[in-house]
Amino acid sequence: MPSLTNAFVTRLHALSAAALSPANRALAKSAILDCLACAVAGSREPASHIVSDEIRAARERPESTVIGQAYSASAASAALINGVAAHALDYDDISPLHIHPSVALVPALLAVGERIHATGTQFLDAYLTGFEAQVRLCRAMNPVHYAAGWHPIGTVGALGAAIGTARLLGYDDDQMRQVLGVAASSAGGLRQNFGTMTKPLHAGHAASAGVRSAELVGRGFTADPDILDGPRGFFAVLGANEQDAKARLDALTGAQLEIERSGLIMKRYACCGAIPASIDALRSIIDDNQLNASDIRTIECSRVPMANDVLIYSVATNKQQAMFCQEYCLAVAAFDGQMGPAQVARVTQSDVQDLMRRVSVSVDRDLAALPGSYFPARVSIHMNDGRSFTTLREAPRGHTSAPLSPEEINRKVRDCCLGVLTTEQTDDFLKAMANLEQLDDIAGLAGLSR
Repeated sequence: MPSLTNAFVTRLHALSAAALSPANRALAKSAILDCLACAVAGSREPASHIVSDEIRAARERPESTVIGQAYSASAASAALINGVAAHALDYDDISPLHIHPSVALVPALLAVGERIHATGTQFLDAYLTGFEAQVRLCRAMNPVHYAAGWHPIGTVGALGAAIGTARLLGYDDDQMRQVLGVAASSAGGLRQNFGTMTKPLHAGHAASAGVRSAELVGRGFTADPDILDGPRGFFAVLGANEQDAKARLDALTGAQLEIERSGLIMKRYACCGAIPASIDALRSIIDDNQLNASDIRTIECSRVPMANDVLIYSVATNKQQAMFCQEYCLAVAAFDGQMGPAQVARVTQSDVQDLMRRVSVSVDRDLAALPGSYFPARVSIHMNDGRSFTTLREAPRGHTSAPLSPEEINRKVRDCCLGVLTTEQTDDFLKAMANLEQLDDIAGLAGLSR
């Protein structure tokens, strides 16, 4: 059997964003836009400021923009800070194969692309290559890798960011294999840290590791060129999927693009991806029946067994826990009709704390059998006047079965940029991203997000 690493890199090298259909090209551009907007919003979060203060004190050479903070750092450090910011609110996109594909990749590409004055087309090509690398690896490894407790952003994301950066720098197959080898030994991230500042640090570390791996190989640094293979390779050590060698090879080298096959889920809510379907179910009941949150007696939510493994908080007392607490997210969405950055910040307020304790969550194993679903949920609302309402939502808005419209994505971007960028800067940012392929230098794009 051929080397998995070699076959994988050969397939990735053959990719080109020019081959994307108009719909998939639009999806890739929306994902980049969404990730950068999430980084703008996340640049105001404490986790971002702590990491930023540490880097700023080092007074590094000013190569790449630190989003929302009006200074520059080395490319690797800018990728670190921007990766933390982009994931600080858990608002960024997700793949059904259990990874956030953009949040380590885009900060790495922006940092290096700004330094080398890459074009918009080069940026898009590198994004597609890094995206495919991550999702194909997840197809070959999950659910075993995820179930073992690894956080794929920190593990697989490091390899995706490294491959995307190598593509941006024009590396050949041999260099890409070396880059994978370096990045594989930089990979890490445990799901035990969900609901803490360390979860977004996984994204930042992966982005920075991707940049650093590519930079080192560019200077002649070496690694095992077949890092995915063998008894001590990436798959063996980090827990690959239970499939035979041919199935794993097919996962890594299949003809169909993963951006078409598995798609991408764009989030409407700033919370773990296991929660949005339940918020949509809740809001449909409230909106369709014109209910008042103050008149709600109790809320019940049935969810799939896997959600119990991800949503590890039943009561939230701080912002990080809030994004991983289904009870809190349903309570605040009942009052506010939304679960955005402003709602994350409401976690200590008495109205939502009171209703949160009247939300009960249970497991319904039958929900897991729904075809094409993504963390489906059944929600029931019981009112003080005795009325009860129940609905099932199989997948959230933003899922491939119900994608967000360009208008909805632009509205989310404006909300993320509010208070950080001026209206004019946000307009320019949206315009530049809409014309990404025509940009001669993405350094201007980085400047818009200061």
